[in-house]
Amino acid sequence: MNNILSPLNNENGAALFIAVLIMLVATVIGFAATQNASIELKIAGNQRVYQRAFYRSDAATMEGAQRLYHVSKTNPELFKDPGLYPKADDPVTGQTNVQWFFGTADTSNLEDINNWVSNGGGYGFYSDVNPNDNNYPAFAVAYQGVAPGAQWEMGQPSMRLLAIFSLYDPPTPEQVFLTTGFLVEY
Repeated sequence: MNNILSPLNNENGAALFIAVLIMLVATVIGFAATQNASIELKIAGNQRVYQRAFYRSDAATMEGAQRLYHVSKTNPELFKDPGLYPKADDPVTGQTNVQWFFGTADTSNLEDINNWVSNGGGYGFYSDVNPNDNNYPAFAVAYQGVAPGAQWEMGQPSMRLLAIFSLYDPPTPEQVFLTTGFLVEY
């Protein structure tokens, strides 16, 4: 009977089996870590692309705000007559007297990105925020009315609310559309 059970009590090769089992577990853990690192790199890359697009669109918004501030300080009477709304030469298309400020524009037209110049529409003014990039963001400004809580001076409100829209729409899927409120005194 001892001769029959004797091969079962033999532990020769058990260390090899345990070593192979540990190597298999280590391989699975290494593969999972590699997959996790790959996914994290893709997430970081997508975040970088989105941040770049966001900052370009934000720069166009700031250009619109700077133009508004400049006009409100140098020629505030331009805001009082819709026929005098400021126009500018588009740095990208080379067109002259392009309208970037809309005094009575339907805001829904500006909120629909299919109406923007990058999509063949008529709204938006190209911003030259990054001359090394062929994908220019565009911006437009719309009059929204008297600012809530604005004081009235001699029958006229002193603060107006404007909306600045900006769109960065390159051929890749990193499109960013921003809307910012802007108060101006005139």
